Amino acid sequence: MNKTSLLLAFLCVCLVDAFSQDITVKGKISTKDSLIIILTDGLKADTAINNTGEFYFIRKRSPCLRLTLIAWPLNDLKAGARYDRFLFADRGVVTINDSSITMTNPEYQTIYNDFTKWFDPLQKLRSELSDKYSSSSGEERQGYGKLMHLRDEMEIKLATSFVLAHKDNIVSPYIFGEYLFPGIQDIAKLKAIYDSLDKSLDTTYPMKLIAKAIKGRENMVTGKMALNFSAITNTGQQFSLASLKGKYVLLDFWGSWCAACVYGFRKMKQYYNLYKSNIEFVGIDCQESDEKWKAAIKKYQLTWTQVSNNEVINGLKKQYDVSSFPTKILLDREGRLVQVYVGETEDFYKKLDDLFKLKAK
Repeated sequence: MNKTSLLLAFLCVCLVDAFSQDITVKGKISTKDSLIIILTDGLKADTAINNTGEFYFIRKRSPCLRLTLIAWPLNDLKAGARYDRFLFADRGVVTINDSSITMTNPEYQTIYNDFTKWFDPLQKLRSELSDKYSSSSGEERQGYGKLMHLRDEMEIKLATSFVLAHKDNIVSPYIFGEYLFPGIQDIAKLKAIYDSLDKSLDTTYPMKLIAKAIKGRENMVTGKMALNFSAITNTGQQFSLASLKGKYVLLDFWGSWCAACVYGFRKMKQYYNLYKSNIEFVGIDCQESDEKWKAAIKKYQLTWTQVSNNEVINGLKKQYDVSSFPTKILLDREGRLVQVYVGETEDFYKKLDDLFKLKAK
C-alpha cells in the first residue's frame, strides 16, 4: 500500500471515529398542536418548533451523559410539558416515537431503566399522597403528611441501595445528584456515599458537580466563617464583606425573575428600616443582565447594598450551593454563619426580632 492509500485509510478511520462520537436524537411526538421541542444536557440546548411533532438533533459528545427531551404546546407554554424524558446516551442514534424509545447504544439507558422500574411506584405514590394531603384537613391531613415523610425515606433508601450496588457505573452519580443530594441533609452521609463510588468516576462531569455541591453544603454549616468577597455595587462603589465585620449581615441571593423574591421585598424593606443600625443587608443578584438588575433595584426601591451576578458573585453562589431563590444567609458580627433560610419564610423575620427587638429604636 502506497503512502497516499495509507493516508486515505487513516483519514477514513478518523472520520468514522469522529462520527461515532456524534449523538443523533430523532423521532416524532404525536400532537395536534404546534410544539416547541428542546433537547438539553444542562450545558447546551437545541430547539425545534413545528406542528408535526417531528424532531432531528445532532450534537457532539458531551461531558454530560444525560439528555432531557421536553416538548410544550407553543400556544400555551404554561399548560405543562406534553413530553418529558431523560435519555442516557453518549453516542449513536436515539429514535423516539411517543413512548417507544430505541437506541443503538443502550447500555446506560438500560441501567437507568432498571432503577426506574423499582422507583416508579414510589413516584406514583407521591402523587396520590400529595392529592390526598391537599384535599384533607385536621388529623387526616397530619396522617397523610406522615405517610409522605415515610415515602420520602423509602425513596432515599432505594436510591442509596441502587447507587451502592452500581459503584463503578456512570449512571450512579446522576441518581446520587437527583435523588440523594436533595434528600440527605447529613453531610457525613453524603460524603460517605461519594467516597464509596469508584475513583474512576471522580473526573466525570456529574461527580465534579457533586463534589462542588458537598463543598457548598460544608460552607453553609452553622458557625462556619463566611467566604469573604469584594465586588462593585450598583452605584459603582467598591464593596468588601470584610468591611461589615462587627455588624450582623444578611446575604440575600435574589433575582427580579423570582416571584418569591419580589414578593418578599415589602417585608424586607420594613425590617431593614427597623433594624439597619444592627444589621446590613447585601443583595446578591443572580442570573440576569446588569440592565435588568439595576432596573429592578430602582423599580422596587431597594436601598441596601446591592452587588451583581458578575464572575466573583457567581463563584460565591456556587460555593454556597445556592440553587433555590430567594436564599438568605444570616451572619453574626464575627462573620460566622448563623442560619440559612431558603424561600420567603417567616422564620427569618422572627430571628431578627429575637436578635434585635430590645435594641430597636
